[in-house]
Amino acid sequence: MTSYLELFTEHTGRIQALSKIGQIAMEGLGQVAKDSTSPFAPMFKSMAIHLPQLHQNHPAIDMPEYKVVAFMDGLTLIMTVSEVEAYLQDLVVAVLLKHPEKIGKSSFELKSLLELSSIEDVKMLAAQKFASEMLFKKPNEYKKDLISILSLNEGMLSATWPAFVEAKARRDIGVHNGWMVNDIYRAKVREVGLVPTTDIALSVDHPYLHALRVNCVNMMEMLNKHCQSIFG
Repeated sequence: MTSYLELFTEHTGRIQALSKIGQIAMEGLGQVAKDSTSPFAPMFKSMAIHLPQLHQNHPAIDMPEYKVVAFMDGLTLIMTVSEVEAYLQDLVVAVLLKHPEKIGKSSFELKSLLELSSIEDVKMLAAQKFASEMLFKKPNEYKKDLISILSLNEGMLSATWPAFVEAKARRDIGVHNGWMVNDIYRAKVREVGLVPTTDIALSVDHPYLHALRVNCVNMMEMLNKHCQSIFG
């Protein structure tokens, strides 16, 4: 089974790699600005044509190509949040495979059980089902599951959880609502004690992504050290 340290290293490594996407886009724009004959120039202009004005999170720079940077920043947010969720899911599964009694009650179709060949397969099925369902719960219920399964103290997530939930909610409106703020976003933000924005739409920029990365890696590092200490 993959160790807790290996899970942490794998997922945080991908998060750090994602941080370079925006830098690559900015470097391309720098070459366009210096040399209009650069092979980057037609690429950025072609991409910008297909992006709405909403993808313009650099209002001080009157260049439509900067919509491409905003678009890449949005994709980076989506992938970063997904990577953190994958880590939490993998971590919960790893703990439940060692301590399946933490799952409590779980129901399956008989057909699914009959297709399995060992008790270890049953444990894996139950652990994956629990971890998958956890991801779709309301923020505070999601947090309660993590506290319960990972044997956390109530305050261990207090510093990092709200910002992660906000980013997760922002990711959701980016994927499903064109980055337009809706009541679902506001409800999730309020649930973790944050004040909802009054903006109609939300964009993503480099400072936001940097703060998010620091927050999420800190949370993941804390969980990694905790699980190594408690579960071995």
